[in-house]
Amino acid sequence: MDFRWNEWNLEHAQKHGVTPAEAEWVVQTARAPFPQRIGYDKWLVWGRGASDRLV
Repeated sequence: MDFRWNEWNLEHAQKHGVTPAEAEWVVQTARAPFPQRIGYDKWLVWGRGASDRLV
């Protein structure tokens, strides 16, 4: 999966206390049914991040 961070994505993640590294980890270790395509070049992923919290 290719990550393309932009200012909006970074601010949105940081607003929720999620670092870019944590977000990328969740995507890279995703389990079915994720990642799910939700639009052109957009994906939805849920998973466990730092401290086993849901991201």
